[in-house]
Amino acid sequence: MEQQEHQEQQPGGRERLNRLETVLGALGGALVLALLAHLGHEALTRGSAPRLQARVQDVSRVPGGFAVQVELVNSGGRTAQDVQVSGEVVSGDQTLSEATATVTYVPAESRRRLVLVLATDPADGRLQVRAEGYAVP
Repeated sequence: MEQQEHQEQQPGGRERLNRLETVLGALGGALVLALLAHLGHEALTRGSAPRLQARVQDVSRVPGGFAVQVELVNSGGRTAQDVQVSGEVVSGDQTLSEATATVTYVPAESRRRLVLVLATDPADGRLQVRAEGYAVP
């Protein structure tokens, strides 16, 4: 009689195991598909050129002028090297003060900080900062 009870329980247990195998197989398949989609997206977008944007973060008075803290953002898919960043204070058609800096290395999808020191207070005009050029390795 014990053998008969054991045989009756086994089919229900096997059915439960089949469901677990199905669920785990589906999760594994979904994980593989998600990984393939991510790798495909990376392969298609990594080849894009650097996209650089310079943003003023803060301005403060320092000996010899005004320190303009700039965040350089590369939202593109490639690294930029030797990035030339310029800043200037402009009033009308006249440039009151200007400064430049070079950032050696800006990886894809990253940020770098730099400081430009201007002789004129940016409040005396319009402050403009921009990435002017770069090399692609």
